[in-house]
Amino acid sequence: MQISAYHKARGDEVSLNNPNNPHKVYISCIFKENRAQALGDATYYPDAEVIVGGSGINYNWLPEEMQNIKPDYSLYDGKICQRCGRQVVYCNCKKGPKRGNMFYSIGFSTRGCIRHCSFCIVHDKEGAFRKWHDIEFIHDPRHKVIKLLDNNILADEEHFFKVTDYILEHGLK
Repeated sequence: MQISAYHKARGDEVSLNNPNNPHKVYISCIFKENRAQALGDATYYPDAEVIVGGSGINYNWLPEEMQNIKPDYSLYDGKICQRCGRQVVYCNCKKGPKRGNMFYSIGFSTRGCIRHCSFCIVHDKEGAFRKWHDIEFIHDPRHKVIKLLDNNILADEEHFFKVTDYILEHGLK
């Protein structure tokens, strides 16, 4: 969503899962077991500049100008199940998906971790624990739900209470 916001701000046309002839394609691979699929998907766009990244590929970060832009929630208009919050293509609600727009804000208020667990990539990928974005940056005032993706928000007590105070003051779930 931040990549979309960045490109829209530059005047580019942006869409999700565009099967037509795009100029540039971003593919994110979160898990290493999906690496071959992500690299294979890149071959579907022989005439496009294809950028494949994510934890399953490498530990590269988006450019700073993309990381520090508010997400483009309109990218998912009509594609979010209003029952479970997943993309409708991944919805497994018994009644089936109820299509709608993004109804929650999502992002990281912290990155990194204080630990070095042998089974986890977070410290290797993101480094030491640090504050990332203010909660006000993450929250879209149109949304009454917020999903924080923080790895260990409890590592900084002062920051944790700042975030939870904001959530309580704004009546967020």
